[in-house]
This record gives sequence, C-alpha cells and structure tokens, in this order.
Amino acid sequence: MELFARFRRYLEMEEGRSPRTAKEYVLDSALFSSWYRERYGRPPRWEEIGSQHIRAFLASREVSPHRVGRVLASLRKLFRYLAEVEALPILKDPTEGVKRPKLPRRLPVYLTPPEVARLLEAAYKHRSPRIGLRDWAVLAFLYGTGLRLSEALSLTYSDLTYQDGIPHAIRVRGKGDKER
Repeated sequence: MELFARFRRYLEMEEGRSPRTAKEYVLDSALFSSWYRERYGRPPRWEEIGSQHIRAFLASREVSPHRVGRVLASLRKLFRYLAEVEALPILKDPTEGVKRPKLPRRLPVYLTPPEVARLLEAAYKHRSPRIGLRDWAVLAFLYGTGLRLSEALSLTYSDLTYQDGIPHAIRVRGKGDKER
C-alpha cells in the first residue's frame, strides 16, 4: 500500500529511524490494517479509529508484553504521521487510551572477570599474531567502554577528543542518535 511506503520513507528520512525499525513499525501498522479489514470488511478510515479498536486488535493477538509495547509505539507513530504529514483530521491519538503492559525487570547479563580473561586470552592466541592482537584490542575496547558493537563500528577519527596530543575521550552516537 502506498500509504505504508510513504510512512516508511518518513520514518527513515525525517525521523532518522533505522531501516529495521522503520520496517517493523510499518509491519505492525500493516498488520493492524489487515486485521481491521478482516474484522469490519473494509479498509480502516484512520480518523475513525478509537482505542477500542486498538484494544481489540491487541486482544486478538497472543503477543508478549514487549511486543505489545512496540505495537503501541508503531501505531502511535503512525497516527502522528497521519495527522501531521498526511493531514488527516485525527483529533486524538487512539493509542493514548491503551495502557502499556508492565514489563518484568530483566537484570543485565554480563561476563564474570574470569570469563572476560578467557575471552581476551582466546582472542590473543589466534594463530596469526597480528589478527590475535587486533581481536584482543577490539574486545578489550568494547569491554572497557561498554559500547554496543554498532556504536563502535560507526566511530571515526573525528569522534576522538585529544588532550595534550593524547586521545582523551570518545564522542559516541548511540541508539536514537543520542550522544553519550
């Protein structure tokens, strides 16, 4: 559907969402549209959608609380797009009336110091000393900084801050283009 293609372009170009996030948001929105069409026998009139429709859609699908949160985020973004970009007369976001499920707190999974030592040692003992040293340096950098792999891969020389000619700090752009 052309609407969803425009929505995806908007997410990527104007919102700066990653292609994967944009794809997932569009997929969630298209699933809602298909569900509506099957249930009511016609395509959705977006300005007529209410929170009762969103609740019925979520109830019809057996999804985890994490997934429910993402579906709500996808639909919230869709309705904002429809109102602001497509200029549909949507007076109220229908997702506002739907509460997000309480998510269980997950403790982070991390390596113990002996496990980190074994990992670094295994990387260093590569049959090629050059590759072993490279792998050791990358793993030590990731472990020491706590960066995500995608953050480390996107670093450039201009992200380094020097003090007295020595690298002092790194400027990192994380998820959601947040600087840390």
